[in-house]
Formats: sequence, C-alpha cells, structure tokens
Amino acid sequence: IDFMGRLWRESRRPEDPVDAYKRLFNVSQSEFNEEIFEHAVRLTTWDLPAIKQRGANYIQRRAQVKMKKTTDQYWLVDSAVTIENYGYNSIKLNAPSTETQVSVHFQGKAGASGYRSINIDKAGWYFGFVALLNNGERVYSDVGSLEYSGGKNPEGALSFNVPAGCSYLWLVVSGAPQEHWHHVWDDSTYNDEQWPYQVKFSNTNLLGEQNESTTNYSLSTAVDGSGSISPSSGSYPSGSLTLKATPTPGYVFDHWSGDLTGSENPAVLKLDQDKSVTAHFIKLKTTVEEFTFQLTMSPKSDYSPTAVPLDKSAIALAFGLSESDLVEKIGTDIRYYAVNPDESFDANSTAIDPGHWYNAEGQVVSYGDQAVIYSEINKNTLTANIGQYPDRSVKGDSYLIKQALVYQKSATEEVQVHLIYSIKIDESLKIRTRALPPILSQGERPILSSEILSLMSAGRGELQVYNLKGKLMASVKQVSSWSDLGMNQNGVYKIVFLENNKIKAIQSISYVR
Repeated sequence: IDFMGRLWRESRRPEDPVDAYKRLFNVSQSEFNEEIFEHAVRLTTWDLPAIKQRGANYIQRRAQVKMKKTTDQYWLVDSAVTIENYGYNSIKLNAPSTETQVSVHFQGKAGASGYRSINIDKAGWYFGFVALLNNGERVYSDVGSLEYSGGKNPEGALSFNVPAGCSYLWLVVSGAPQEHWHHVWDDSTYNDEQWPYQVKFSNTNLLGEQNESTTNYSLSTAVDGSGSISPSSGSYPSGSLTLKATPTPGYVFDHWSGDLTGSENPAVLKLDQDKSVTAHFIKLKTTVEEFTFQLTMSPKSDYSPTAVPLDKSAIALAFGLSESDLVEKIGTDIRYYAVNPDESFDANSTAIDPGHWYNAEGQVVSYGDQAVIYSEINKNTLTANIGQYPDRSVKGDSYLIKQALVYQKSATEEVQVHLIYSIKIDESLKIRTRALPPILSQGERPILSSEILSLMSAGRGELQVYNLKGKLMASVKQVSSWSDLGMNQNGVYKIVFLENNKIKAIQSISYVR
C-alpha cells in the first residue's frame, strides 16, 4: 500500500508508472528488465510468500505456450501468444528423471513476417529455466539476455544443471525492451510491439515431445583494450552463437581474432568445437567541447524544474551535424552520461531517463537521502530541466554538476560535449552566466575555462572570438573591457587562444546578458 501511494503521489508529468518506479527506486532500464524477469520466473510457480501455498494446486493449470516446429527444428512462438514489453511466456518442458544438464539455443525474431513490427531496433529478451523439485524447492538457472543490435536479431545459448528429484521444468521468456516508451491508451493492438523468438533444446523438449540431445562446447573470450564481450566465456550447445563486443567510453571496437575474424559486430560464431575469441578495442582521439551555465534558483518545496535551453546549433556544430540529425541521434549514436567529480562517466539514469540525481558534491546518486539536485534532458527540445529535492536546499547553497553527450564522429574520433551547471540557491530564479576575473568584471559574463584564464593571466598569446557562422568578432592580446571581445548579442561563441600562431586552447561558451 505504501509503495502504491508513493507511485501515485510522487510521480511527475509526463511519467507513466514505469518511469516513476525507475526514478523512485533508482533502477536503470536493464535493471528494471531484470526485476520484471524475476517477477515472471517466480509467478511461474507462484513463488511469492503471500500466494505460495494457495497457488500450489494451480501450478500445472497454466496452458502450454503455443509454438510451432520450423523446418530447421526450432520451436517458434505463435503470434497469438507472443510477448510484448514486460510480458512473459512460461514454456513447459520435459523434466529429466535424474540430475541432467539441459540447454536452450535462443534466437530473436523481431520484425519477422506475421508479427507486429514496432520499434524492432529496441527489441530485447530475458530467458532462463526454473525447476520445481519434489520437495517443493524452486531452483533457478542463470539468466540469459539478448538484444537486437546492428540491424540484426541476436542468438545465444544457456545451460542449466537440473537437480535430481525434479517434478516440473520450464523455460521462461520475458520481453525486455532496451528503452521504455509510452503506449497510447486504446483498445487496439495495431500499435503494440511483439517480440517473437524461437528455441531449440538439448536433453529436454516441449512437454510431451521427444527429447533431443546435442553436444556442448567451451567458449573462451578475452579482451584487448577496454570493453566487454557478450556472451562471456562458458559452455554452450553446438550451433551458431552471436557475439557482441561493447567498448567502454573513449574506445571503439576494431576487430576479432582467434577463432573469429573480421570487424563485423555483432558477429556469428559457429560452435562446432571448443573455441577461443578475442575482441580488440582501440582508444579514440577525443575532442571535448564545454558549455557552461550558471543558474540561480530559489529553494524549492517541490520537484518543479527550471528549463535551461541548450543551444542546438552550437552542439550540432561541435558534432559536425545538422540540428535535425542531432535530435535524431541523441539516445542512439549520441550517448548520454553524467560526469562525476573524478571525471568518470555514468550511463545509468537515476532520474527520468536521460537524467541523474546528484549529491551536494556533484556525485551521481540514487533518489534518496543524499539527492539534492537533478538534471534531465529533453531530447526533442534539447532542454535541461534542473530541479531540487524538496526542502533539502537552503539559501547560500551552491552545486556544480556535469553531464556529457558523446558522439563517435568517425572510426577513430570521438567528440564529447560537456554540459556544466554552476547552481546557486538564492531567492531569484533565472539563468545567467558567471563573472570573469576583475579585468572583465562589469556585468554578467560567460565562464571561461581555467586553461584559457591561465593563459590570459600569463600575458602571452592572442585571444580570438568567433560566432557560429565562423565570423571573427574580436582578436586581442590584452583585454581591458568586455567590449573588446565583440560579443554584442546573446548566443554561442567559439573562443580560441593562440600562442606563436598555434592553437593552445578552444572553448565554446553560451553568452546570456
């Protein structure tokens, strides 16, 4: 009851229940999918304290999932019972009479003919076994997870050692979208997604079907550089296995070596013997552009945000994209992160996705006791909505929080746009810029980077100012007044510091007067 009350009371427009739950309990989309899958496997045998005893006589009353055999001997789920987002199938299987290792080979079929094709590039599946033993004990396998990627459906495998004394066995599959989206409230299924799949088993089969046996082989995976491979090292049934290499920020996947070659990613490995695969990642050339804002807010007793417009044209210019391409790519090719004080990146949203809660030191935290400030980006309008935890900030408090948009511009080059918010809690409420050193102290000014300020103070070199059209607005060796810099209207400017005709520092700043 308390949870449902919080879900209603503390939701914020335009959240649906999933959005509100993820924000309130600090779970990412992948973590939410994991929780949904746990719910599915437990409901398969009513393994919840409140209903466990009452449900004991109803476990086998669940109808078998309707599936049809394909020409390549897979079981394909019927469109009438295909899962959607967060739905699940509990497939009844033959329970072995003795301790036995069973396996499933799983293939996603998003976009297949005969099924609804909605947002297939966001398709995902979780799957795993659950065994009910003679003594009433439930035993759960590891969890398999697969995602549609690179225009291809995934495939993978999972093995499970079924204990002796097993009465019933199931394979549970749940819909695990890579992103959450809102559904129109209507009585039609035309706009509802479907996540079809097909499966093939080893040492078990659909309940009542003759078991099939296959050979398992060992896969050994390794990484050169910085990244990960999915699935990782383990034992898998013979057949095809899709491997996906995922780089960490600042790196890019380059190629495979060992028993898998080439640069295709994801790539399919034929598992007909024990095999070893290495994924090679290379470090990208990284360019960082900083956009800095100073925001003065009054103390808040609610979650209402202050909207901070982010200059589309300037950010698009930094990435070398058109404004329309910029909006389209955010959330896909352009990745979103929070930046911690130690400059580490955090991709898991803790506020409305994409967004984060921060503590007083600017560290990403979950919604809870340490949270004081949040920033959430509206991907369509490119606006940062910045708000407070109610009644937690007082006049005189100040915070510095950072976010980043990261775009791999080419095979070897990455561009990062850092969004820096300097926040002061006061009685007024407006976005403004921060004052420069005393030499430029008249009026409100944009923040220059510490690097440029240091170069200026040394008295060497030349400061050049350009507008977004590339027009040179000012070129000065010394600055005695603000007018020397040529910023005569609100907008975004490029600051370039030259020393001996060589560029020593570059910065983009947003000027608001």
